[in-house]
Amino acid sequence: MWCEQFEHALTPEILMKLEAKNASLEMLLDMEASDIGAMMRHPAAGKPIKQAVDAFPRVTLEANIQPITRSVLRVRLMIEAAFHWKDSAHGNSLKWLIWVEDSNNEHIYHSEVCVRGTCILPPYVGACPGGF
Repeated sequence: MWCEQFEHALTPEILMKLEAKNASLEMLLDMEASDIGAMMRHPAAGKPIKQAVDAFPRVTLEANIQPITRSVLRVRLMIEAAFHWKDSAHGNSLKWLIWVEDSNNEHIYHSEVCVRGTCILPPYVGACPGGF
């Protein structure tokens, strides 16, 4: 489950209650800390849970795909971090894998590894250049 990523930030009791409630990350993202505390029947747990949810690594993607020739496409990605960076949880950087595959998942046409650090969280466009 997603909440196991934050064993260092949440107590085992809170983690067990989250699993028992089948609380999804999407559901918790839409809730306020007070609502989370009420759902858990542990008002003080709302704030640390909300902080952990807000720090869970996720990105938003926007793709612009343009044909160049009959067999070549230009793909531009706009990738934006959609979480709050915490050095205690994420360290100095996170690794993201980006790949382009066919619709049947039979062939990967292109793949890249991007390393994003604390100083480069603003959105960027295009492929990951070598010099972050």
